[in-house]
Amino acid sequence: MAPFKRCGTRALSVFVSAVVCMSTMGLGNCSTKAATTAAVDLVTNGTFENGTAEGWSDMWSCTLTPTTEQAHGGNYSLLVTDRKGTWAGPQLDVLGKMEVGHTYEISVWIRAQSGSDTASLTIKRKDSGGSEQYDSIIYQQPISASKWTNITGTYTLTDTNSLDELAFYIEATKQETNFYVDDISIIDQNASPKSIQTDIPSLKDVIKSYPIGTGLQTDQIGTVDGDLIVKHFNSITPGNEFKPDYYYDPNDASHKMDFTKQDQLVDFAIAHNMIMRGHTFCWANQTPDWFFQDPTDSTKTATKEQLRALMKKHITTVLEHFKTKYGKNNPIYCWDVVNEPITEDGRLKASADKNDTANYNMWGAILGEEYIEDAFRYAHEADPSMKLFINDYNLENNNAKTQGMYDLVKRMLAKGVPIDGIGIQMHITATSPSIENIKAAIEKLGSLGLPIQITELDMGIDSNTAANRLLQARRYKELFDLFELESKKGILKAVTIWGSADISSWRQTTYPLLFDNNYQAKPAYWAIVDPSKLTQLDTQVCKAYKGSPKLGSTVDSTWSIIKGLSTSTYAKGVDGASASVKAMWDDQNLYLFADVADSTVAQNDSVEFLVDNNGTVKTYRVARKDAQSGKDLTLYVSSTSKGYTVQAAIPIASLKPQKGNSIGFDVRVNDDRGSGTVESVSVWNDYLLGSDATNLGSLSLAGEPMTADCVYGTPSIDGTVDDIWANAKEITTGTWVTGTSGATAKVKTMWDEKNLYILATVTDPVLSDKSANEWEQDSVEIFVDQNNHKTSSYETDDGQYRVNFKNLQSFGSSTPQAGFKSAATVISGGYLVEMAIPWTELVPKAGTLIGFDAQVNDGDESGTRTGVVTWCDPSGSSYMDTSGFGNLVLVKAEEPSSSGPESSSSSSSGASSSANSGSSSASASSAAASSGSSQNSPKTGDTSDMFPFLLCLLISGSACAVLVIVRKAQKKAN
Repeated sequence: MAPFKRCGTRALSVFVSAVVCMSTMGLGNCSTKAATTAAVDLVTNGTFENGTAEGWSDMWSCTLTPTTEQAHGGNYSLLVTDRKGTWAGPQLDVLGKMEVGHTYEISVWIRAQSGSDTASLTIKRKDSGGSEQYDSIIYQQPISASKWTNITGTYTLTDTNSLDELAFYIEATKQETNFYVDDISIIDQNASPKSIQTDIPSLKDVIKSYPIGTGLQTDQIGTVDGDLIVKHFNSITPGNEFKPDYYYDPNDASHKMDFTKQDQLVDFAIAHNMIMRGHTFCWANQTPDWFFQDPTDSTKTATKEQLRALMKKHITTVLEHFKTKYGKNNPIYCWDVVNEPITEDGRLKASADKNDTANYNMWGAILGEEYIEDAFRYAHEADPSMKLFINDYNLENNNAKTQGMYDLVKRMLAKGVPIDGIGIQMHITATSPSIENIKAAIEKLGSLGLPIQITELDMGIDSNTAANRLLQARRYKELFDLFELESKKGILKAVTIWGSADISSWRQTTYPLLFDNNYQAKPAYWAIVDPSKLTQLDTQVCKAYKGSPKLGSTVDSTWSIIKGLSTSTYAKGVDGASASVKAMWDDQNLYLFADVADSTVAQNDSVEFLVDNNGTVKTYRVARKDAQSGKDLTLYVSSTSKGYTVQAAIPIASLKPQKGNSIGFDVRVNDDRGSGTVESVSVWNDYLLGSDATNLGSLSLAGEPMTADCVYGTPSIDGTVDDIWANAKEITTGTWVTGTSGATAKVKTMWDEKNLYILATVTDPVLSDKSANEWEQDSVEIFVDQNNHKTSSYETDDGQYRVNFKNLQSFGSSTPQAGFKSAATVISGGYLVEMAIPWTELVPKAGTLIGFDAQVNDGDESGTRTGVVTWCDPSGSSYMDTSGFGNLVLVKAEEPSSSGPESSSSSSSGASSSANSGSSSASASSAAASSGSSQNSPKTGDTSDMFPFLLCLLISGSACAVLVIVRKAQKKAN
């Protein structure tokens, strides 16, 4: 669970950019309502009460550690140590937050850890030309270890140049001085009162299928945040106040509970006819340390009996307070009893080491899994009417953690533990995870028979650009369409958005919510409420690979080695037929393969391909049932067990296609479910169903797909290069993901019945493993997709394997590790890595095609990853998305592949180690193929050189007589 309002317990990428006025998105002006609001504070985490340094980074080089050793207010401050220079200290990025001409009042409470020194507050500016300026706010004010000192000053931003950097930082004069900072604020003295739009639809009036909620804390009551919440939401979750540490005064040894703040939130909910979620009882964070200490000796860990007694007392006291005070008016209908109990690999968190942030959980360390049983039983005993939930983050990824939660809840239910529902937090980005993964996760957990709630939804973007806001809008639309569908199925029961507006979000710098820093509706809001209000959409891009696939009754094997696009956005309805579409091109034609999932056969089922032909959009409609005639489209339509497929060739010679060019393109799938009308339309890009090219997607004309031979053989994995490697083909890493130069590798592959073997020879003269993150160390990563499904998320056969130059192994969270073996050797000018990757779901044989990529990570001496280069995928998403992988063809050494498309051919002792489990259809009608001109017609009919087994990769499990429809389809020009 995320601490509410600009706080965080897990690392998230932080990006900051200028806020762009909503008028740039083509949205009309709306009426506003002024509201009382607190002064605008640019500091998102100035009290450190969430126990993190979220939002702060080190200036020059130093260590920033949230600590309870000292605190000016509350329990935490930020300790600054290991300073590598006199100017080293904590810094805050204020680019895009400070406004030219505005004056800011800056306040910092600071205390030396020992001795005395002086401290300074400074603003750093760097313009687009690289020129740096340092503006002194306060210079060398005395500080000491004996008391807290308040340093204050004002700063006015006058620089009108384009800035690349703008940062506020704090420094001590002596390099050896360690110091604490706390209660930091940067208040805009010129900020205008914020206001909300009053003449736009309320979310709660648009979303009727389930309660729509948000987080709230007491300091938002009576502010513009409160006004926005009252207008749009009918459910609230306390952001912080219901967490255990908010009931107790840390200076009161009697541990008397105070419900003042909690009652304020309940009163607010009652006054505005809202329901409430209670959040939370048992969590590893924001729980007083004394909960887990022996009450007679704080140096000792509490016993099981002591912790159980305290748990029961806390839970019972809280539930009985609200039940007794509010009676039938109590708006709290459910509680997150247990929060975040599962590790990323699906185990119970049970570490007593606070530094082990991925596993720290004193509840689990002392009581094991029993703490979950106990907590739910105590809560049910205290209030049998309350609905009790278990809640966690990253469950939406449909991965090992999702499975771990599924297994845990299943065990609990078998024991009669009164769990009433599962909460999926859903802190996501606009690009990950896929909607398919989220759907699968909701339905997997829902299959346990318990209601699912989305409890802390937010969706970050890399930067606050117009393109990113439109991408975010699409994803929010897709997500809320999915929520509507899962609600209709009876699985999803509530959705809570974690914050009211971007400025109030714990992920403020990723702009994750529906309302911006000025409380105005963003495109994401309109995409949910009324997409027709949007005048512009994001432009999705997909590669069309060079090639001339044959159209015919057998699917050309080339289709299996390329990535496709999906019609995953609904322009009409929220579910129905959809398609996966792949594209290839040559000088004459655009070739398309559409695999349509449509379980109901009806008259108006069809696929439409929209192509921008020199400014005019041509729509090619292919009906599922009826043959069409026309002179511009050659196609085959075949039935499958899940729907139907379309193979088509659209003439594009007039566009003079060349590698590097783009073609405006879209796909629409029309679904008639037997009513005689189209009930749903899924699209790739234009969910407004426009008639011009404005909102078409873009096909990027690329070269031939990356494919290489993998020869048969069994090398030794020992860090030396066996002679047998001379038989292997060589590929090189030349696709830059990060940077444009640095470490690269020559990679060879081999296979036998047990393993895929890798030899990577890396050129890297300076080796570094300074970073604590394995992926930022000098290392080689191998990505394998055994069934070559090229999915947007990992399946069980997929793996990510990383080995650094010292042979340190690390793996993707769901990667099979048993039997993995590696060796690494430092050589002149770099290092080499060998790997043996076991086949887990593939019986390999010559001719088999697998998905594959190789990546080299280049870290510098400071621990920063400065270069990432791959063989194939430029996206940087190979760790979670297999669709961009290249292809390996398994061949015998004496029988090289003729697969064609862009085929690549091309003494010291080593450390060796092995991994262990503890490391981190087609029905047919036939007609003669259209002859036409030999220059303009696509190749059809001859399939003698295809791999028959590859058909199963494209049309799952289908084996029927093939109905080949060779015809010309009607062209409709818009």
